[in-house]
Amino acid sequence: VAWFKDYLLVADTAGGKITKVDSEGTSMFREDTHVSAIAADSELRIYLADARNHHLIRIDKKGKEEVLASEWEGKPLLGPTGIAVTKNNHVFFTDSAWASEDANKPRPYYGIFHVPPKGELSLVSKMTTRPNGIALSPDNKTLYVVDSDTRSVTSWDIDKSGAASNQQVLLKTKAGVPNGIVTGSDGLLYIAAK
Repeated sequence: VAWFKDYLLVADTAGGKITKVDSEGTSMFREDTHVSAIAADSELRIYLADARNHHLIRIDKKGKEEVLASEWEGKPLLGPTGIAVTKNNHVFFTDSAWASEDANKPRPYYGIFHVPPKGELSLVSKMTTRPNGIALSPDNKTLYVVDSDTRSVTSWDIDKSGAASNQQVLLKTKAGVPNGIVTGSDGLLYIAAK
């Protein structure tokens, strides 16, 4: 789910569609897509985590689509699962493999990646367990990532250039497998769990 100036976009991963909700009601935004996350930046561009095609996609206000990331070290991404965008348009995303794709993944680790406004894709963290949801603190100084396998939330300090440091396990969830995460304007974390 992502809120834009005048509308909301809701991804239905299992149904393969994205629905647009605005003052007129609901309409189909995109069909035949298996997007696991949607985000927006300060320019109201749309970001999609296309897990099926192993791409991170950006769509500008005119509808032009650009693949921002599709591979790491010459191998396809596993399947982007979460996206967070800072106020100055640094993009962070989680990359995990699930179900049958996990056994055939092209690299031996999962990842958290960073795409700066200008520059190349970089790896924030290699993980042996699967990162999933991702969020930023309201001041954009802390990155939070849900780890579905360890049922925990890990945080990093983020500087203005998007560099991450000071990785630490922030909390362990008590019930369910954590999936999504958002931060409220007051800095509270809200975690969705199955």
